[in-house]
Amino acid sequence: MNTPALCPETPCYRAEIKVDILTPTVFLYSTVNNMAISRELPSLQSITAFESEFPSEDVIIVGDPVHSKFLLAGAVTANRSFTFFTAVREARRLVKIRVLQPSIKPEEPPEEILILTGSDWRELLVQYAEAVADKAGVKPMKPAENLTGYCTWYYYYTAVSAQDFQENLNALQLHRESYPARVVQIDNGYQTFMGDWVDRNERWPEPLETVARRIRAYIPACGSTDEWMDLCDGGAGKYKSERYRAWCREKGLPVPDDVPARSRRGRFGFENVLRDPATDAESIRYWRFTSSLVCDTIREFADRVRKRCGREIELGVFYGYILELGGDWVKKGHLAYQELLASGSIDFLISPGTYEHRKIGDGGGFMVPMGTVRRFGRNYLHECDQRTHCFNPNLSRAVRLEFQHWQDEAEDIAGMRREMALSLIHHTSLWWFDMWGGYYQSPAVFDNLARMKELWDRYSGDDSPGRAEIALVVDPDGAALVNDEAAGADRFHRDLCHLLNRVGAPFEAVSFDDLLEPGAAEKYKFLVFASIFELSEERLRRYRERIAGGGRTILRLYAAGISDGIQIQLERNRELAGVPFGTPGLSLTEYDSHRTLYLCRPEELTVPLLRQAVRDAGVHIWTEEEAPVFANARLAAFHTARGGERSLMFPAEVAAVTELFSGRRFELRNHCLAYPFDTPDTVLFELHADSSGPR
Repeated sequence: MNTPALCPETPCYRAEIKVDILTPTVFLYSTVNNMAISRELPSLQSITAFESEFPSEDVIIVGDPVHSKFLLAGAVTANRSFTFFTAVREARRLVKIRVLQPSIKPEEPPEEILILTGSDWRELLVQYAEAVADKAGVKPMKPAENLTGYCTWYYYYTAVSAQDFQENLNALQLHRESYPARVVQIDNGYQTFMGDWVDRNERWPEPLETVARRIRAYIPACGSTDEWMDLCDGGAGKYKSERYRAWCREKGLPVPDDVPARSRRGRFGFENVLRDPATDAESIRYWRFTSSLVCDTIREFADRVRKRCGREIELGVFYGYILELGGDWVKKGHLAYQELLASGSIDFLISPGTYEHRKIGDGGGFMVPMGTVRRFGRNYLHECDQRTHCFNPNLSRAVRLEFQHWQDEAEDIAGMRREMALSLIHHTSLWWFDMWGGYYQSPAVFDNLARMKELWDRYSGDDSPGRAEIALVVDPDGAALVNDEAAGADRFHRDLCHLLNRVGAPFEAVSFDDLLEPGAAEKYKFLVFASIFELSEERLRRYRERIAGGGRTILRLYAAGISDGIQIQLERNRELAGVPFGTPGLSLTEYDSHRTLYLCRPEELTVPLLRQAVRDAGVHIWTEEEAPVFANARLAAFHTARGGERSLMFPAEVAAVTELFSGRRFELRNHCLAYPFDTPDTVLFELHADSSGPR
């Protein structure tokens, strides 16, 4: 065996930071392998009685907590070398911090070091983190996207039992407001020995599958905020490119060498508003593929969960936000919702309530066309994460989020009742998402929750048909043509929801294909065609058979079915809307079986114009106030931002009503009720067909 030779140390960058702190009062924050430890002496001194050096990686803090004096030294860059810090003790004093960058030669410029001083070591860490993030070009963290939960490892290590786990689950359920855990993790403890993840020890008499079966539903989550949003702005790696070619092959389309370049997929050949299939066919195909790929990915994950957990569990996903993602609906891949609903892979869709129309006086609403959800026999979960006046924007000392929120208890109650009434009348599920805790920490709000729960338990099993005579009609095929980054793209979907909520009559959102089902269009008197820009010859034929009739009125915005999927045909606008494309103002054309209104510029549509149009179409107006109304055959709800007595007009078959939050009953005169609203207010009526009792 050769005798090892001593090798001289390779010269590198070294430096020192002078400090002078009496050791028994020292505070030390250090990191090793990205795990941070903060501690005070003398406890540190007692367990390291002979240690004179205290190492740390990337960042170190020393200080005197008695006098609130701290110093932080941290590496801002690590382009060529990591930085190592060592606090050095000499004669019961901390005298210096050594700095070492082993990959930097003495003559080379070192990695950037930041030295901070202050009275709060936590604030120094925040300043350091901000400096590093700024240097690295890192975007601010979104706390809402963080995954919070409970892990057995940090409380029981390997000694956890099934009973321990169940007790902690019960505690988490009991204290959800204070500790909103989204996941729980069993980390070791159940297995017979470390590394055996299959067999169970005596502390876990039940199989883990039994524990899992107590879960009634699963939500496969991916993408931004778990909502299955494609964030790559159309970019593609090897797998996506290969899948795109396979998708084209499966559909009998030209098979490209690669995905379209950014310049081609961002073309809008018609007025910089719509993609023209004659010039932008490649782009149209690709963007439709991106939504289809998101759908396929959801299905793959959902089917794997279903295989592991059994058919009896329910699966849902956040997806299908065609009503909300103005400026993003194409790129984020949310246009294949019909394909997903038809697949049978999921049981329900989820979305938050619309973020744009949450203010008191607005109508709230869903991000997904509810008519389409019903057509496929699926369910919907309405996520209510609206911020109450209890909302605390200060998530920590370093993180503050400014969100629109209700201003006081009166707004909280009116807003929460609006969302509950919306869900109840549309036969959806809902949950109150206490996102960061404290949203509902008010006695009046809790009392309101209890009252809403009573009414929900009483009426949620009812399946009364809706009374909406107005439909907002959207189409993912047409939406895929839209320049969703253009100014005014919101007017095709999201802004229309806001306007329709001000008409004073209920409406619902449907997809164009929903109305092609036999008899589906018959209940509507007024249709708003929001994104019906592409109609193949077959869809056009079915439109004439199933939709264009019954004396109903169709409001067409911007372009009436001008694409047949092959080219732009402007003459179709005259054929379907009665006037040439671009005709200024609001025009009316009378056909034998229906009426068509045409407005080329959606931004010119106003609530008074809409109210007059729906009135002329024979739609029943429930209130003269420009305010939201929700109604089905049994229930009707009215929401308002301002109080005062206003006249409510009920359908002819309604003779009496009971306001459910107060329990007050009212007999109607000529089917009308002068109701005294609070400021603000949401009222929910049960409708009675005669004055003698309930319907």
